[in-house]
Amino acid sequence: MTKLRPPLSFELALTDVAERIGWDQAAELVGKAPSTLRTWGDPGCGPAAGAALTLEHALALSVAYRLAGGEGSPLLHTFASQLEVELLAEQAEACLARAAGLHARETGEAVSWAVAASLPRAGHSVLDRAERACERSVNAGLKMLAAIRARLRRPMKFRKLRGPEVPPPMEA
Repeated sequence: MTKLRPPLSFELALTDVAERIGWDQAAELVGKAPSTLRTWGDPGCGPAAGAALTLEHALALSVAYRLAGGEGSPLLHTFASQLEVELLAEQAEACLARAAGLHARETGEAVSWAVAASLPRAGHSVLDRAERACERSVNAGLKMLAAIRARLRRPMKFRKLRGPEVPPPMEA
């Protein structure tokens, strides 16, 4: 039975990597037994993967993951997301609105450049700009995700709820 792991947790990232390259190879790369890695990847056991993995472990696992056909870098994306959550936690409400706006803009530009890059006569410079626009979109998406996660972690402040703001009637 598959154990549920929180999204963008080190336990989920480690499990994704180990399932791609194999638990035995992952264990060999970090110099531990496969059972130890499975414990690190289990959110109900300790120590957590985030506390147990070193940067050297993460680099070795990430390289093996990519060489085995994996896309992206689950451990790096998890680290980046958690870093953003910690930095944005105090400003969650305002940051989410800014992050959503930035992501919308960057995604629009990425789509625009991707369409241009798909044209038969698109040159190297257009493909390069499309690639950079996509990278900015992904980074903006991670910031938006981090802002959402920061809001989820932050205790909600209860405010007195009011009805919608209605402008006064216009005078004739």
